[in-house]
Amino acid sequence: MSFDNLNQPKRKLNLFLLALLTFIAAAIAMMVPFIGLLGWALMPVPAILLILAERKRDAVICAVLGILVLLIFDVVLALVILAAILGIAFAYRRLGQEHAPPKRYIFYVSLILVGAGLAYIFLGSVVTQTNLIAQFIENYQAYVSELESDPLVAAYGSILGIDQEQIDQIIRQSRSMLLFIPYVMPGVWVAYMSFAALLNYAFSAWFGKRYEINLKKLPPLGAWDLPWYFVWGIIAGAICLLVPTFIEMDGTAFYALGANLIIIFGFAYFILGISVLWGLFARFKVPMLWRIVLLIVLNLFFGLILLIPLLGLLDIWINMRRLKRE
Repeated sequence: MSFDNLNQPKRKLNLFLLALLTFIAAAIAMMVPFIGLLGWALMPVPAILLILAERKRDAVICAVLGILVLLIFDVVLALVILAAILGIAFAYRRLGQEHAPPKRYIFYVSLILVGAGLAYIFLGSVVTQTNLIAQFIENYQAYVSELESDPLVAAYGSILGIDQEQIDQIIRQSRSMLLFIPYVMPGVWVAYMSFAALLNYAFSAWFGKRYEINLKKLPPLGAWDLPWYFVWGIIAGAICLLVPTFIEMDGTAFYALGANLIIIFGFAYFILGISVLWGLFARFKVPMLWRIVLLIVLNLFFGLILLIPLLGLLDIWINMRRLKRE
């Protein structure tokens, strides 16, 4: 796939290929768990490139063609995604005119992607005349209540060598945690879309550099940093989780708020922890292969993965990488 003619006005960029890339990214975002993050990050890139090449009409055509098939399955979803793609593309144009730093691009793209989720819930509820959130929670709780009879759970247990009685016991012990999952979905969505926004800027800058569209490079991974006041998000989350132990009332709302804050700001410090490790690896000249292996090992074990955001928190106070901070 070639985009060599992107900034050459006398030659036409192949809109079909760009629209196809948009469609493939949208399909990945909708259909592939976890890897779908890459789809959300890549989806706006073709429109961004066209907007930054001063081809606004082609950017709109590209976005429309890219999501056209989605209209067959869900009109509201297709329109929300179209609005998000174009909103991100025009945000890049405006921020480029202001010579904004990368963090502002990432912040605005995060807002647009998170807002797209809220817009879909609101518009979908209006169109279907049902509360999509309440319906999802009701269906999810019904599924969890019948989880023991799910053939997929039984099949998974047989793979692990666990009999039905042990499966039932595990489910009974973890049912309350499973039922709480819908309440932390907002925090998961914000963290998920924030990471997608980060990847989106990285992809856009990489493609832009190849085709003479100048976006500021992200700082080296080992030099990423967060303002010190982000720690208040973690503190507020911890306080919310502790409040129900001191007052006599249903603590679900406090638990939900606290858990969502911990997820959002914990994710930010997780990224910072990765940056701290990368900076330390660079200082001690750890070979690239060993850096990747160590990060994979740390992320494979739940206990070790908790150390990474703690490392990010510590770096704010100790400055292990010796960064120049104001």
